[in-house]
Amino acid sequence: MRYVVLCLLCHAGILRAEEKSPWSSPERARYIHKLMKSTRGVPDRISVKILKEFSRYNKGLCRSTIPGLKNQCLIKAMSKSCKRKLTSSPYCLDVSDLMIVNKLSLNRFLSHRERFQLLKKSDSYSKSLGRALQEKYASLAMEFRLSKGCQEFFKPCFASRIDKFYLKYSDDGRLPWQSCVGALVWFIGTS
Repeated sequence: MRYVVLCLLCHAGILRAEEKSPWSSPERARYIHKLMKSTRGVPDRISVKILKEFSRYNKGLCRSTIPGLKNQCLIKAMSKSCKRKLTSSPYCLDVSDLMIVNKLSLNRFLSHRERFQLLKKSDSYSKSLGRALQEKYASLAMEFRLSKGCQEFFKPCFASRIDKFYLKYSDDGRLPWQSCVGALVWFIGTS
């Protein structure tokens, strides 16, 4: 069920008001807190396996020019993959959720033109893409960090602050809530 909600969040666009949200603010904050703990708690060897599985599905079985089809395939494939022994981990579904959201948000952070420039200028496109995304995520994190509120990483109050900050951020029309949250949680959890 949470994958259906995740998918709806990814395609719903900008969340404009609290009452339009599929989750209440405390539920979103709990989910953000859980994602933060998962990205910090997943062992590196499992994280690498999850990333390899995701890449394999993204470039292979789930390859499609129809975004909705590709997204559903990724969600289903990663769900099955997380149940297998290879990537079995209590963190697998959460890390997969973040990977899917961040993949869907790629165009919001880097335009086709920026990615083309990376491709032209670099020997390793994937490394350049990763660095460019990390810079965008760091900028987003810095803006968040300069705001007032709970400063204790990995505490429920911090997750609540993330939710509120990026709900306002999306209401201002800058980036969708789910793109911001996915990027920030990934940046914090993997840094």
